[in-house]
Formats: sequence, structure tokens, C-alpha cells
Amino acid sequence: MTNTMAYEIGAALDYLDACITGLPAYTETVADAYGHGRIARGQSTLLLLLISGAARETDATPREIIQRMREEYGGAI
Repeated sequence: MTNTMAYEIGAALDYLDACITGLPAYTETVADAYGHGRIARGQSTLLLLLISGAARETDATPREIIQRMREEYGGAI
């Protein structure tokens, strides 16, 4: 993992942690400090890593996990 990728994942985790605390001012502070683009890239990378990890733990492929997520959380798009 590159330093940039690790930094972006760290930014995403800090942002998610801020969201979980429920403090909007803290969330905005984190977003302003890292930049929305860096947080978005980190979240995308983190999601891909989580999907790959889930696939290793089950008999499903990453594509099947994405389909399940689409059905469960995607709504009517």
C-alpha cells in the first residue's frame, strides 16, 4: 500500500469516525482539513478493500457482494 493510499484511507476513517460521533462541526472540520476529494478516494479504496475481504471470508465473489449491496442499499435507481 502506498503512503498516499494509506493517508487517504486514514482520512476516510477519520471522516467516518466524525460522522459516527454525530457532531456536524467536527465532520466539516475533518473534511476541510483533508479535502473532500481525498476523503472520497479513501472511502472508495476502503470500500474496495472491505468487499475483497468479505469475498475472502465467504463463498461469494466481489461482484456478487456488490450486487447484494445494490439490492440491499441501492434503492430504485
